Amino acid sequence: MSTTVDFAFVHAFHDNIHRLASQMDSKLRQYVRVRTGVVGKTDNWERLGGADLVTLTSRHQATPIINPEHSRRRLIFTDKAGAVLLDDVDQVKMLISPQSEYARILAESANRNWDDLIIAAATGNSTAVSNADATSSITLASYVNPGGANSGSNVIANGSTNLTTAKVKLAKLLLDDSDVEESERYFVSSPAGIRKLLDDTAVTSSDYNTVKALVNGEVDTWMGFKFIKTTRLAKSGNVRTCFAFQRKGLALSIAIDNGAPEIDRRPDLNNSIQVLMKISAGSVRVEEARVVSVDIDETA
Repeated sequence: MSTTVDFAFVHAFHDNIHRLASQMDSKLRQYVRVRTGVVGKTDNWERLGGADLVTLTSRHQATPIINPEHSRRRLIFTDKAGAVLLDDVDQVKMLISPQSEYARILAESANRNWDDLIIAAATGNSTAVSNADATSSITLASYVNPGGANSGSNVIANGSTNLTTAKVKLAKLLLDDSDVEESERYFVSSPAGIRKLLDDTAVTSSDYNTVKALVNGEVDTWMGFKFIKTTRLAKSGNVRTCFAFQRKGLALSIAIDNGAPEIDRRPDLNNSIQVLMKISAGSVRVEEARVVSVDIDETA
């Protein structure tokens, strides 16, 4: 049982629990590649590079052999668990039954965890694995964009500006220069970034965007990106790190996902009801070309 459960003891005719505001559903899991039921302490995502055909110079010449490059990225699983106890002697003192609410908050915590893993993988270091099983750390800044835009990397500096149309356009250009598919592109931003973007008439005008931006104050799809708003992005001082990506660029591997918390009796703890949630998962950036980091100054 939560040590603060005495706040719910009956002193009046209150018969419900007020849930404090928090993110309930995962906002990113549905937009990345997901592999479930994985067994092991790590998981590899295999990559295959392109290869060009060879010009034939004579009839019946030897068949040209091409060798597309194989490579892989590796993630390490993070295990998390949490349980809430509900004692019978506490339940009789309450008009409410918090069991279902406890189960819900644990499930919501797991949903937020998926997002945290994906966000960290998007803009953090990615583990590359060689044929000899040697590992190395890859950053977005080290990626050389073939189009030469933005000094050759997929990192857009904050430049003392908030989220602007110029930054969104540059993110699109960086993906385009790497021949990334135009489908399933997403832009993950903080609420402050979305608010600033709505100041631009190119975003809110019905000539450029859907009516949702005008009616609901939301940016849904613009410049080929579906916008996802989250409060879980990393922040250093005034600078928030947002990012744009194409679905194939990020992967989530799940070893344990109960789907719903387990509810059991604990004979060793006075036969209290235990609401338990366990998860084990990891995320990795599979390809730098498909991810663009976008720093914004939220005070600008």
